[in-house]
This record gives sequence, structure tokens and C-alpha cells, in this order.
Amino acid sequence: MPAALVYPLAALAEIAGFDASAVAHDLVQVLRDREGDPTAIVTNNTRVGVTTILQHEVFDGIRPRVIGKEDVSESKPSPIGLTRACRLFVASPKATVFIGDTDSDERASR
Repeated sequence: MPAALVYPLAALAEIAGFDASAVAHDLVQVLRDREGDPTAIVTNNTRVGVTTILQHEVFDGIRPRVIGKEDVSESKPSPIGLTRACRLFVASPKATVFIGDTDSDERASR
């Protein structure tokens, strides 16, 4: 199936699978406390799916840039998405805070 069809279908599945009760509210608060700081989400999910999910009320006031799987040539654990986020904000990787929740996130951060 062509990528032009796969990504919208994947986004619909990601949106349908979103569970607001599973959100790490402590992390959401950290992001709110850092309002104004450059923030990006680098995800192996689609940009459209994640951007839509971020419109949920649990994320009020949080509007990071989203780098999805359609924005990179290789998904995590490749560091390509993290490097792209640093370039977006003209930030050194050494001066960047990265928060991950999977083994592929940890490998991407190296």
C-alpha cells in the first residue's frame, strides 16, 4: 500500500487508541512549567495522529513541534528525528533534554 494511504490510516488508528487516563500527568505538568521553551515530540507515530491527540483537553496549553515517522527517513532507534529537532531549534544535542519511554528512545539518544 502506498505511504500516502498508510499514514492517514495509521493516524486514525493512533487517534482511536488514545487513552487520556494513561497520560503521564507529571510529564504534562513539566511541559506546562516550561512553557515558552522550545519543545518537540519525536515519535515513531504519525505527525497527524500525534498533533490531533495533542488537541485533547489534557494537553491544554502544550503545543510542541511534532516530528513524525513521515518526516524522517528512519524511525527511532535512529537518531535522525532527534537531530532534526535540534536543528529546528538551532540547539546543540548536548544542551538538549530528551525524555523517552522505550528502549528505542534510549538507543536513539546515544
